[in-house]
Amino acid sequence: GSARRADPGGGVHSCMVSHIDFTARGGTLHASGASREVRFALKGINWFGAEGKGAVVDGLWARPLGSYLDEIARLGFNAIRLPLAVDNVLDNPEVDRWSLTADDRLRGLRSLDIVERLVAEASARGLL
Repeated sequence: GSARRADPGGGVHSCMVSHIDFTARGGTLHASGASREVRFALKGINWFGAEGKGAVVDGLWARPLGSYLDEIARLGFNAIRLPLAVDNVLDNPEVDRWSLTADDRLRGLRSLDIVERLVAEASARGLL
């Protein structure tokens, strides 16, 4: 996977590693992978909606998924918190087409299919 991480000098860069381990020591988060460890600055954003009745992240009626992910990465975030509802996970409902009017690629998909697509596309942009 890919991750954006802070180097000890404070800069942020992208890296490609197959596995990243996170540890916390002395109040600091560290990421290790590819035989290197660095201090990791977690900069997250919360994307609500998938925990609600619509069972999908909010805003896909206005802009495509990729547009939001590009903006999140451009703004310097490196993580997305995605609240989910147990009922939506267990039932995996088909998402109403009106919730997806800005992203035709997602129409007809079920809630968890869209979550999987979001995770894959976020990962491709270095977002956790």
